[in-house]
Amino acid sequence: MNAALQHLANFPKRWSHHVDPGTAAILLVFLVYFWFFTTLNLYRPLFQTIHANDPVGYYSWIHSMLFDGDLDFENEYRELNKYITPGAAQWANPNSPRTATGHLSNCFAIGPGLLWSPFILLAHPLAPDLGGKPDGFSQPYHMAVFLAISLYGLFGLLLTYFFLRTWFSSGLSVITALCAWAASPALYYTYPEFAMSHSTSFFTTALFLFTWARLRQENTLLRWFLIGLALGLAALVRWQNILFAIIPAIDLLTTPSRKNALNLSICAAGSLLAFIPQMIGWKIIFGKFFTVPQGPDFVQWTHPDFLAALFSLKFGLITWTPLCGIALLGFFWTPKEHRKIYGALAAAFLLQVYINACALNLGWAFGMRRMSDCVPIFALGLALLLARLGRFKFLGIAVAALFVAWNTLFVLQYAGFIDTIYIQRATNELVQQHGLNPETLSEITTLPDGQPFNYYAFVYQHVFPRGASLSFQQFVPDKFLVLWMLATHFFGCPPPT
Repeated sequence: MNAALQHLANFPKRWSHHVDPGTAAILLVFLVYFWFFTTLNLYRPLFQTIHANDPVGYYSWIHSMLFDGDLDFENEYRELNKYITPGAAQWANPNSPRTATGHLSNCFAIGPGLLWSPFILLAHPLAPDLGGKPDGFSQPYHMAVFLAISLYGLFGLLLTYFFLRTWFSSGLSVITALCAWAASPALYYTYPEFAMSHSTSFFTTALFLFTWARLRQENTLLRWFLIGLALGLAALVRWQNILFAIIPAIDLLTTPSRKNALNLSICAAGSLLAFIPQMIGWKIIFGKFFTVPQGPDFVQWTHPDFLAALFSLKFGLITWTPLCGIALLGFFWTPKEHRKIYGALAAAFLLQVYINACALNLGWAFGMRRMSDCVPIFALGLALLLARLGRFKFLGIAVAALFVAWNTLFVLQYAGFIDTIYIQRATNELVQQHGLNPETLSEITTLPDGQPFNYYAFVYQHVFPRGASLSFQQFVPDKFLVLWMLATHFFGCPPPT
């Protein structure tokens, strides 16, 4: 008995020796954010549904394969978007024209659905017990996908941490990984309103970078094949991720070795092998192994708009998430012994900026959402910058924490946390201007001056920032309004007016 009690008493001490402190810190922060967003009712996997364009496109691949045994997306488009206004989901429209092979087009990657499939399969036998039909459409399957998206965000964050551990201490690695993630668009897409691909893509690019950083040190065919597989998986989830191929290309082509041409070929073969599911899907749907499903004009290869991609008030990477831009300054102070590999990572970032500057049709997006894949690169740049600060490192960490807080407030604002205030302010202005009764606004169709009026369209135009352009007040001063609403929610302070 005494021996058993002593064993139990020593368990926490033994457990602490086997758990990496950085991993524990990341898990804790992830769970705190999970609690925070669910408590504020902004992330609700129990109730959120897969609908609209991108989410339906991603999910239709795996649903059609698992439940129908084909790639005819008509029932997926019809069922998942049955509550959407006809025409609102133009790329997931069951009535759209068929392709040359007789299929409905699917403009989205097959990879997200494949990576969500283990969670979908886990939900399948539980669906009846959770109040749903075992048909792949009921709420348990939607919940499984949203939880999968969050978990892939967690896995990407952990892999970013281990990627940084290749060169930096545990403490610096965990701080910079967390700051880069929480101060970037990836935070919003880890706890999303819509079932998008960005969190899953963040995971795959972090997996590729971690695999490359750890396996490149031994120049063997098997290791470069595995690196290629990881790269191909990243491209399977988001096609633009194939541009990360510049990293192994620079790495191998600038290293003196007679095996490098063969290693590069093996790496390319691994990438191609992992990408085969997308090629087969395209062949069935479009009749081609390679295509641009959105059409040849989707990417304007010769007309990149770099200023908009980086500084647009609507979605600019640095405008919305300034720590991402500051972190990149770290690449100007790379240690000489690692200049080649850090230079390769910087080149990969520039390519991502280029392709996103060529395809700025982001639609509804929290900042430059397509740059979520670059979180490990932002984290590396931030680590280099903080290391350069020397004894002022803690000041740099404090500044980074402020940007994390800013981005968190921005996520709350974007997710609708203060939309009721925006709507109330706009309603009060309308009522005073036209002398209307606010209780009858939802019933009228014409304003006193003769202008047509739709209350629901009016509401949509005055929530952040869906139906109208983002204003400076919404962009900067209203962050204090978000803080006020948080104080109201958690501490019972009087609500703002």
